[in-house]
Amino acid sequence: MSLHNIPLKKTPLHFIPPVAVFLLLLPGLFVNWPSPDYYNNYLVFSTSAPNKTVWAYFIANDIIFTFQFIVYVIIIVKQIKETRPVLEENFSSMEGKKLNWILYLLAIFSSTYLFYFVIEVFTNLSVENYDFYYYIYSLLLLMAFLYGAYRQNEYAYLTETDKKTDNDKLINTNTQFKLSPEMSRIIRQNLDRLAKEEKFYTQRNLTLHELAKTLNTNKNIVSQYINQNLNQNFYGYINSLRVEEAKKLLSKNEAKKYSLEGIGYMAGFNSKTTFNTVFKAQTGMSPSEYKKRMSE
Repeated sequence: MSLHNIPLKKTPLHFIPPVAVFLLLLPGLFVNWPSPDYYNNYLVFSTSAPNKTVWAYFIANDIIFTFQFIVYVIIIVKQIKETRPVLEENFSSMEGKKLNWILYLLAIFSSTYLFYFVIEVFTNLSVENYDFYYYIYSLLLLMAFLYGAYRQNEYAYLTETDKKTDNDKLINTNTQFKLSPEMSRIIRQNLDRLAKEEKFYTQRNLTLHELAKTLNTNKNIVSQYINQNLNQNFYGYINSLRVEEAKKLLSKNEAKKYSLEGIGYMAGFNSKTTFNTVFKAQTGMSPSEYKKRMSE
């Protein structure tokens, strides 16, 4: 799912919760609040608080903010899950493109917020220098988010190309059409020729756009051929070819000259971890186990 596919008509709805909180907090500028001892002596959820207006005020604020927080956590998790199939339809490598780091940050922030919420609402425990720790913690989270966002530059770039040409658009898994037998035959022949003559799959960070450009066709056609005729996505197709290439390399006597990591790179994998994971998923054994079996 690319950025420009987000329905703009629904965007104003996202401003409703923060506007509601702002309107709720606005009267607070003109109210004489109780002394700090008030907040230390009474729980927020305490009907025994002498000032019921202040009590209700903070309850309403916490409820609205917490509701907004939960809703956006659900939306973010849902959006990230939806990006995985789209990425696999467009990229042969997931390094630096997956958005799992956002989920990790979200988990850290959620657990911290839950801890703070429990402390604030159900206890009268006060933390010394709370504001200082809060700002330091927020700064660290912001820095982690910016670092993660910086590493997403390639995905962001390809998302931006949606606005340029149809052939540059990220393929959406919901976009399906059926290729004619003749078109499927032409694509298959061209892919077989490229695989034999150029071993295009060994190109690291190969994208669907680049492959379609090499074939002098539209990426939608290439993607549909892979889905329709091979029952795979682009990521699975390219990496299956890489695994086959790695198996050939591991079976040769020259394999002794190279490390397993080097063979993975020669086959087109970006890292040893990815090589091991994909190879084992497709063969049921690790590259080292396969190499040992071939040498027996």
